[in-house]
Amino acid sequence: MKFLFSFLLLLSFVQHSTYSISKFSEIDSSAISKIRLLFYEAVEDEDKLDELESFIQNQFLRNSKYYKPIILAYMGGIEALKAKHASNPFSKLSHVVSSLDILEKAVEHDLHNLEIRFIRFSILHHLPGILGYGEEREADINEICLQFSKKDYIKYDPKLQKNVIEFMLESERLTNSQTLQLKKLAVALASNE
Repeated sequence: MKFLFSFLLLLSFVQHSTYSISKFSEIDSSAISKIRLLFYEAVEDEDKLDELESFIQNQFLRNSKYYKPIILAYMGGIEALKAKHASNPFSKLSHVVSSLDILEKAVEHDLHNLEIRFIRFSILHHLPGILGYGEEREADINEICLQFSKKDYIKYDPKLQKNVIEFMLESERLTNSQTLQLKKLAVALASNE
């Protein structure tokens, strides 16, 4: 997990994507589980990236012209993974900026979603500070810690929570109090396994 998004050191030119967002329909839990699994597999396997993109398009584009924010966030993640797998530097750059644009839209539509904020943070974590995404990265850190402080653990898959906590701690971007908070939560999650 530590190196999950280390491939995102390159940026691209601004490229806007048009996605409509719907908050009115629920997503099947098995569909989101499959999206998560394919997403993490796609980090190292470009074939899984194609499978993930096809799965989302088959599940959501044919049924509706709207994406829920979490699906939009994974589409942003797909763009970031395309950057990783692209060989052309300009293509890499284009995909990363497109990714960040899509993720911004997802965050705007669901500000307090731990998973969305984590997807964006994990990408922003690896971007050089000179690119100017420090405010967004800090906002994501603060929101992730806030969501964990609410202790609404049933809302998110325990494996997702564990992965988020591990990545956040390994990022070394937390304040001392945030680090302490997440370490305590990691111990609590481990004792519940």
